[in-house]
Amino acid sequence: MRRISITIVCLATILLGCTTVSSLPPIPDHMSNPSPYNGEEDVEITAKGVQTCINITVDGGCTVNITFYWYNWTDWPAVPAHYEVYGYYPNISTSGRFCAYDVNVSCATEGDPFTEYHYWMVKANFTCQQGGASYETFYGYYKPQLCPLFYIYPPNNSTGICSCCDSMCIGITNELGHLMNLSFYRNDSQNLTYYVVNRYTMVPNGTYCFCIDGHIDDIYYPMRYNETYNWYINVTDVVTGDYNISNIYNFTTAQNRTDCICLNSSNVSSLCDDCGKLGMPGVIGLVGIFGLLGYFLTTRKRRKL
Repeated sequence: MRRISITIVCLATILLGCTTVSSLPPIPDHMSNPSPYNGEEDVEITAKGVQTCINITVDGGCTVNITFYWYNWTDWPAVPAHYEVYGYYPNISTSGRFCAYDVNVSCATEGDPFTEYHYWMVKANFTCQQGGASYETFYGYYKPQLCPLFYIYPPNNSTGICSCCDSMCIGITNELGHLMNLSFYRNDSQNLTYYVVNRYTMVPNGTYCFCIDGHIDDIYYPMRYNETYNWYINVTDVVTGDYNISNIYNFTTAQNRTDCICLNSSNVSSLCDDCGKLGMPGVIGLVGIFGLLGYFLTTRKRRKL
């Protein structure tokens, strides 16, 4: 997986007026063991958001107000980037570990400095019996987990796939609501080069399928029995130009033709025939027959094909 360079991260933080990653101040004396730790990657986003925690030491005779902040650059530059509160503990008199859920975290879109790293801050305002007040501030950053595809077929490592009966599918949601271009790529154990086997252009959110032995243009490598095939999808937002390349998945075809009993266009069961004669489906629709579940994908910038 390609990692964003420190130069890009620092450039984004300079533009937004915050402290650069390379010069974050040390953790103050009365704070320790932050979670996520600085620079942590693939941080889990739960149903409540990302849980952030830090240990606070409170000296005898003192109390502290603890405030958790997240750095909001969502609408920058229209709205100046700034820290906002997401957790608060008032009048704490004993040491302990304090946590808060930051609900303002979306999955990381790789290559975009506005989402690749998430900044958080904890301020501790100490008041002591001997008088006076003191402040300690912790600054941290982490990388949330990457945005996933929410539906693919065949499931990874599937076996017994029949080229005449099965479809290759993706269920996709662009949270911006933009139209997308989809390209399906496949190789196999005898041909390591990936080639395009199908495309959809200017399509909305939905589930898209085609005959698993499909092909486009004049390039066609017929699928064989008892072979393992690798495949992935490129999804491009036609408005922003951002694009996502999925993980690489694989499936293995059936042992031989007699293992594939297919239903042809006349609703008659027969041994495997080619996809063109069977009229495999194309677009299945927004929800489709597969019961899509509640993950989402945000298109993210990756390598160009």
